[in-house]
Amino acid sequence: MVLKAFTCIFFCISVIGSSAVLAQVAPGAASSPQVLNLMPGQTYQGTVRVRNLNDEPLTAVLSQRDVLFDANGRTAAALGTNSRSNAAWLETILGNITLEAEEIRDIPFTVSVPENVVAGSYWSHIVITNDPVAQADLPVEGTEGAAVGFQTVTRYGMLIVTNVATASVGDVQFVNPDLRQEGTVVLSVDIANTSDAAQLAEVYVDLLDEAGTNVARVEFSRVALMPNVNDYLNGFTFNLGRLEPGRYVATIVADTGGSEGVFGVRYNLDINPFEDASEDTSGEDSSD
Repeated sequence: MVLKAFTCIFFCISVIGSSAVLAQVAPGAASSPQVLNLMPGQTYQGTVRVRNLNDEPLTAVLSQRDVLFDANGRTAAALGTNSRSNAAWLETILGNITLEAEEIRDIPFTVSVPENVVAGSYWSHIVITNDPVAQADLPVEGTEGAAVGFQTVTRYGMLIVTNVATASVGDVQFVNPDLRQEGTVVLSVDIANTSDAAQLAEVYVDLLDEAGTNVARVEFSRVALMPNVNDYLNGFTFNLGRLEPGRYVATIVADTGGSEGVFGVRYNLDINPFEDASEDTSGEDSSD
């Protein structure tokens, strides 16, 4: 007897890191996130790109999901869950889609903003759900002939944001810095977008040692900084690798475009030998 269990992996961006994930239909480059600046009554036609990462045909399912933002981050939810959903305005191809080996395909979508909508940001996911991938059956202790079989389902959410009659220029603030030494040095920070609209950004950290030499750079390209809805903060974690003990300067930048759209913060980091890990982000020197 074999009992089947499912585990689910959800990616908001396409990060490919294992052979199991490679046998999937996934978003193409720059498919997500998309931030559209529209007015009430306006219509936009665009595409999201999907690609077959395998060398044989694959079938996946396209669907729509709402997206919730809370203290735990971004979560996919059933349609109708989020009052800020734009899913009802968004029409695209739904259901099964079959891609030939290594095929890349553009999926059209249309966003039609209602005439009477209140100004603000609205968002939802176009979701790719892949077929389950069977894992090894594990025997059940204390039974004869019984086993539990695991199947992994991989989903990719492509975020579509609609800013309706809003100004996307606003202040970006860096809060809640945290430094951890866990075999490698991990720096995290929350970014608060205080404008009333989502903003596309390039977010990165540059790390200099005491001699001014750049020893690390970690980048997040094309991310959506969601507005501060329900006090939501955009969390970023930078793995800086294994560093020699000493003092470093980390400069975190959020570039939302334009001469007035570059925001930054600077932290002094004291890195101790790994057997005596500690934290010091008290030497903050913030600048825009």
